[in-house]
Formats: sequence, C-alpha cells, structure tokens
Amino acid sequence: MAEKFNAKKRKEFLEILKKGGTIVQACKAVGVSFPTVKKYREKNPKFNEKVQAYLDTQVEMVASALYKKALEGNVTAQIFFLVNRSQGRSWASEKWSNVNLIKADITSRKSETLNIINSLSEEDKKLLKEFGDRIMRLLRDRRGRPPKKLKEEQNPKLLN
Repeated sequence: MAEKFNAKKRKEFLEILKKGGTIVQACKAVGVSFPTVKKYREKNPKFNEKVQAYLDTQVEMVASALYKKALEGNVTAQIFFLVNRSQGRSWASEKWSNVNLIKADITSRKSETLNIINSLSEEDKKLLKEFGDRIMRLLRDRRGRPPKKLKEEQNPKLLN
C-alpha cells in the first residue's frame, strides 16, 4: 500500500520546516518516507517552492547569526563569512583562508583553555601543571633524549 502524503500531512510537514526542522525530521514527524516527499516535490512545483522557501529562510537565519557574531568580533565567524561571501578577493584565497582559519581556531581554543584553567581551584591548577610537566618529559624522552627519572613521591596521583 502506498504512503499517503495528504493535505493534512503536507501542512504539518511545512509547519515543521517553518519552525526550523529538516526535511528528514519533518518526514519522520508526519510518518512518510523521504522518497515519498521527494517524488511529491518533483510532481508539485508549488509545494516544492514552499519547501525551498523555508529551507532558504533557514540558511538566511544562520547567515544572519554568523554575520552578527562576525560583527561582535568572533574572528572565526569573520573569516568564514569573508571566505564564503567574497569570491575573487584576496582574502578568499585558499592558502590565506586555511592558514588563518587554523590561527583563529588556535586562538579560540587558547582562550577557551585559559577560561577553563582560571575556573579551576588552586589544587587542581597545581595537578594540571604537574601533569603537563610529566607529559613534556615523556615527549622529550620519545625524541631520543635521556629520560629524567620521575620519583613516585613527587606526585603519586599522577602515576596512578
């Protein structure tokens, strides 16, 4: 028996898209398969236009939010916006965008890490520093340098 994508289901489907849902989410919510909706869209241009309009609105809402974040100083948002909206300009070159996206990501992660570290108790900060020192010793040892002995009494918590 074929699925029924009746007027009631189509209306509910469009409402879900209007609220920001995806096509797959809307299909599941109204109880029809994706291929059924795809076929219906192909055979009904007016319905397809409505679906596409809601999807375009979702993209525009995200673009607006990205633009707002870029104006607020979010470097990653600024770079993403410029690279994707400025084809042919010098800042849209692949090399520039890759290098600067990496720099922006590092800067963002460094800031997030510092915020996390600053929220730690003094005891936790001390443990974190000792753990970091131990990791650095292990990395140094793997590069062929003679290992420094780590005494268990220095910090038994790190050796467990």
